[in-house]
Amino acid sequence: MSEIIIENVIFYDFKHPDLHHQNPKPAKAIIQCSARSHHKKWVDRREADDAQAILSDIGKWEKLLKFATDLGLVEGQVPKEFHYYTKYNVEPVREDEDLLGFRFKLDYEEIKRRSLGTTQENENEPEVELTPSEIIEQVQNIQKWRNLKLALSLLKSAYLSQQ
Repeated sequence: MSEIIIENVIFYDFKHPDLHHQNPKPAKAIIQCSARSHHKKWVDRREADDAQAILSDIGKWEKLLKFATDLGLVEGQVPKEFHYYTKYNVEPVREDEDLLGFRFKLDYEEIKRRSLGTTQENENEPEVELTPSEIIEQVQNIQKWRNLKLALSLLKSAYLSQQ
């Protein structure tokens, strides 16, 4: 089981949710994870807000790498399967009284982009699969983004203190 700790929140149990009661088709374009406090097994309202704020940074590291690649700064250093343009909708889901979860869904434009060139029975619902490993990688990259922001803030403070 992959656990990712960012600040005081642990994200874990990344998987396709069981939505058979809502839709007979498997939820291939949705990944769900659980979240809890690093210090206890439950999540209160403040911690739920913290977890949501952390996940609001999803994709920002990838956008930075895309920008750096476009400028030629990291040419050849980015993996071929890197998800530059991916856009997710992240929704909190209360799994029970003490446990918080999040659902990651591809936004409509991303589904269209990924399904280009595929033939679908129903073009209104292209079949695109989102994998747990993709979301795990994206969530892990949030810490890189936050570390970069902190480093830049410290550099700015150091520079301003010398003025």
